[in-house]
Amino acid sequence: MMNLQDSIKKEFITALRHPLSYSSFLNLFRVLTMYGGIDKKYIVRALFIIFISFTGIPFRIIEKIKYGRKIEQTQIHPSPIFIIGHWRSGTTYLHNLVAQDPNLGYVSNLLAYAPESFFISQPFKKIIKKIVPSKRPMDNVDNSLTSPEEEEWAVANICPYSTYHASYFPKTFQKKFHNISELESNKYEEFINKWKNAYINF
Repeated sequence: MMNLQDSIKKEFITALRHPLSYSSFLNLFRVLTMYGGIDKKYIVRALFIIFISFTGIPFRIIEKIKYGRKIEQTQIHPSPIFIIGHWRSGTTYLHNLVAQDPNLGYVSNLLAYAPESFFISQPFKKIIKKIVPSKRPMDNVDNSLTSPEEEEWAVANICPYSTYHASYFPKTFQKKFHNISELESNKYEEFINKWKNAYINF
């Protein structure tokens, strides 16, 4: 049977691997508020996630000061390539193949999970590498900090409007998120614009 110390250590490691740990503190607060808070059995993990997100505030501030203006002035050219398909249909495989082309850039795991402190977090890559699983849990595909990743993970860490939040809040997600589709047209447009701004910024 696992003792208390081992249990806390396990929760901390799980929190380190949780994408929301690298969300902005403000976005984490919005997400928790929007989807109804934390289930009691996950309170320790959630506290670790909140702590990790909070400690990332200086990194995000430095990155915004150092690179914010340059990022805002960057033109997206040429047009990006979008890979669209149903889950489990081979999109990851195609993504990995396309990423082999040295003429193309792609979103890496590190960039997807730390979208607002990516440049500043580079010196910590060796430490972060130790906590990243070598295989994806859902399909056993090789995984690393430099593996191609979906940009939607980054959007989920920047704004509270992402379908990936369903992974974290399965009990309340459907009701809360799909209520958005019933909003008045002007509020729905506001939601779309916030998502679009997060995506384009990223």
